[in-house]
Amino acid sequence: SFSVDGLPVDASQAAFEDGTAGLSKGAHVEVEGAIVNGVLVASKVEVESEDEQDHEDFEIEGSVSAPDATAQTFVLRGVTVSYAGGTVVFEGGTAAQIVTNARVEVHGELAGDGVTVNARSIKFEPGPA
Repeated sequence: SFSVDGLPVDASQAAFEDGTAGLSKGAHVEVEGAIVNGVLVASKVEVESEDEQDHEDFEIEGSVSAPDATAQTFVLRGVTVSYAGGTVVFEGGTAAQIVTNARVEVHGELAGDGVTVNARSIKFEPGPA
């Protein structure tokens, strides 16, 4: 187990496709999995080289639930996503299209509360709306 930007990660059942070499404090990793009770249960962990690193800390995709246009938040795979602040880049849609079951891909960073992802970009994907 380890944490990524303060989010606990359970990697006990994860696949490490490139092995665990390079997995150390401060290493940049890509983790795939689901958040369960505030813990990211990893299905795949990959240590990123400097060439692979980008500025997107989190990527989440799925169907929107609990949209709140007033607070500018919604829930995606159990994670609260905020698009407040006016700096989010929308691709293939607008904030008005964030409705229940809309399929989106979100890139962003973990907020100071440790449970909300502040979106940098929201891409709308084909699927139920």
